[in-house]
Amino acid sequence: TLAADLYSGRVGSTSAENGALMSEHLANPDALIANLDAAARFLRERDDVTGRVGTLGWCFGGGVALSYALGGEAHEATAIFYGSLVTDPAVLSSIDHEVYGSFAEMDNGIPPETVNEFVSALRAAGVENDVHIYDEVNHGFWLRIDGDPELRTEPGLDAWQRLKGYRDAMAGAGFDEAAIDRACDQSWVSKNLCVADSYEEARETARDAYLRDMDLVRNARRLYNPPENGGHAPAAGESYEERFDSQFILGTPSQVADQIAALRDAGVRNLMLENSFGSMPFDQVRRTLTRFGEEVAPLFA
Repeated sequence: TLAADLYSGRVGSTSAENGALMSEHLANPDALIANLDAAARFLRERDDVTGRVGTLGWCFGGGVALSYALGGEAHEATAIFYGSLVTDPAVLSSIDHEVYGSFAEMDNGIPPETVNEFVSALRAAGVENDVHIYDEVNHGFWLRIDGDPELRTEPGLDAWQRLKGYRDAMAGAGFDEAAIDRACDQSWVSKNLCVADSYEEARETARDAYLRDMDLVRNARRLYNPPENGGHAPAAGESYEERFDSQFILGTPSQVADQIAALRDAGVRNLMLENSFGSMPFDQVRRTLTRFGEEVAPLFA
């Protein structure tokens, strides 16, 4: 698995800088395709790969995966999780492989109407596809099952089974089991983390820091990522408050361990946790890191 650097080694240190990098990237799609073509050639030239290439992306990355399916060198697979879509059959007709997609009914940025138009356009273009809209869940549900297990577990598991089916199709296309297992083993889920003496304390502390940060993100999107550039403008009624619970692992060390175990049992092999985000006080960052290292991590050693 290769993660291509779209920003030429640059990394934003603020939400505004990240938004500017994204806007610059969206405004130059030819450079994006050239970058990914070089990445694909790099993979094909290695002795430890099959020579076949597939793209997989979530959110912004899902849109990138579709963009590469439309404009990149020939490759064998495209999997999209709630990414930006194209609904013109004439444009989509250039795709020569099956497209996988998972989307959410409550996603304001990519609503079901747009997904249905995308599927109709794929069919009109003669492109095989496995695209599904999951009821009553929002953008990001597949990576945030623990935020609402009762609601998200069933669609999350179904999306996983469908992805495994697509994975089997990759095997049929020539990927050996070792290559497929490496791809799964190198996939990561990212969460924010806050450990405290109680769930309520962790939630209150993290929520304040998160919502402050999201205010900066929202303003950056309005300033740097207008709809005419093809990016996600804030949808009417969009609430970062609604996203908070699904983005975080929160609570006492015992509660945090239970949430991590649930992700492991759902098939997650690699988990990246960030405990310094937004305006999180440094003392809380240190407490979270210390308690996680002393009381949670040993449980998974």
